Amino acid sequence: MNTTTRRWLLARASLLGFGGASLGALALAQSAPGDVSNPVRIRRNIKTLGRHDDDVTAYRMAVTKMRASGAWAQQVAIHADMSMVHHSSWRFLPWHRLQVLHMEMLVARLSGKADFAMPYWDWDDDRIPALFVADDVFRLDGRECTPTSSIAAFLKANDTELVDRSSNDFGAFFGRPRLATDPADFETGRQHYSGSAEWSGHNLMHSFVGGDMGRLDKSPNDPLFWLHHANVDRLWTHWSARHSIGDYAPDWSQESLSGYVNPDGSRSPAALAGTVISPAALGYGYAQPAPVSATRGLATGTGAAPVRIVNYVFEMRRIDPGKGVIDIPPDAGAAFAADAVGYLKIDPDPQHGSVMRLRATDQSDGSVIFDDKVFQVAMGMKMGLQGYRIDLSRVWRGTTGAGLRLEAETGPLVGRQAGPQPPALVSFVVDAKAMFLA
Repeated sequence: MNTTTRRWLLARASLLGFGGASLGALALAQSAPGDVSNPVRIRRNIKTLGRHDDDVTAYRMAVTKMRASGAWAQQVAIHADMSMVHHSSWRFLPWHRLQVLHMEMLVARLSGKADFAMPYWDWDDDRIPALFVADDVFRLDGRECTPTSSIAAFLKANDTELVDRSSNDFGAFFGRPRLATDPADFETGRQHYSGSAEWSGHNLMHSFVGGDMGRLDKSPNDPLFWLHHANVDRLWTHWSARHSIGDYAPDWSQESLSGYVNPDGSRSPAALAGTVISPAALGYGYAQPAPVSATRGLATGTGAAPVRIVNYVFEMRRIDPGKGVIDIPPDAGAAFAADAVGYLKIDPDPQHGSVMRLRATDQSDGSVIFDDKVFQVAMGMKMGLQGYRIDLSRVWRGTTGAGLRLEAETGPLVGRQAGPQPPALVSFVVDAKAMFLA
């Protein structure tokens, strides 16, 4: 590595707050680019890569070596340590971004391919990648999906679809605590709620693949896990393209991310979430930044300025352990628009994936005005209550005077093994800032 390149890498490492032991996170190319704003390495769709592609060959070689040395099991154990609160919280995206980056470092070192870039698995391709069925290293026994299993058919059976959530605001996409006054860390009781980046396509695809991928304590044991999370990371880049740096919550940027191991076996120093917002600054980019799925945008207002705003808090009435309803009275439901957020707490089945169905109906005619699903992946262990944050702004469109009903109900995923009983719906609260015309 020449002196100019090393100076560039050291400057970039200093900028991001990484210590010298983590310099490899940014040093996966033999030389620095002429413009440091450009990605060093390009992550590509696995569907476009052949068995003998250089990145595929490097990944195969590294997986084989890591399984033999115990490094592979170590990566599984890192992800299984839920004390880092990297699931069901707004730490989900930045923590996993760094985990995939550290895996790239390991592959680069073990394979000798210094510019290795993890391919991504685009869920719009409808099948698991053919290489991960035919290749002895990438194939894994126990997956519940077959080589011919269709994602589209799985979605249809569960009455859902892949949704582009990039129009969600920061809180809806990343998740966030319900109250700004909550304590600052998990140990002192902070409430964590995951956003749509986690509970939507990410969770659903874990359960679609099944086997080890269907359990968060084992999922990195499936080589497909890393391509799956490269795609989750790609969707973050799509979200970022539609938002500004000012949309990130300041408290989120101070979250400390840790638990990683460097290629030399040393512990990687902690990094703040705010330092990992830019993939280009971390040395990589994507061949196809935006997803193919059509965007389902949020409802917008009428264009007229509201003359008054009323804040509401609605809490569910329990129907049974897995179901609750919120009846929104006519005076509140008549708002022409609302900034509304639902906070769900669920006691999940630790061994089976499941779904929470949310539906809103106009009580004047019974028409369905909102329908969405929140997906849960089995933790593989008892983890206590899990929180989910969902944008409900589309529920408010003005009504004919009979009010609205919100229903939340847990149930099993169709086509996958179900537990003896559905997860319990512990609480469902909606905070709404309703807007009324004169």
